[in-house]
Amino acid sequence: MAQAQFICRSCGKQVRGSADERPCERLAGWLMVTEWGGPGSVGNCFFCCTDCLKAWADARDPQVPDVFIRAFDR
Repeated sequence: MAQAQFICRSCGKQVRGSADERPCERLAGWLMVTEWGGPGSVGNCFFCCTDCLKAWADARDPQVPDVFIRAFDR
């Protein structure tokens, strides 16, 4: 019987289940983000917790440099 495998996009934690098992049962407590990559390109990203989702999102979206923010303290 085929195995379904889900991997946290951030930390690499893995969850496996049978192909006939519903993902909502196996991934209880996990988060899924649908990522649109452009025309005809859609992907799902799985995360085992909100910390992993935040780490992934922070890595994709550059932060405003602290030196820029401190410039407004004058």
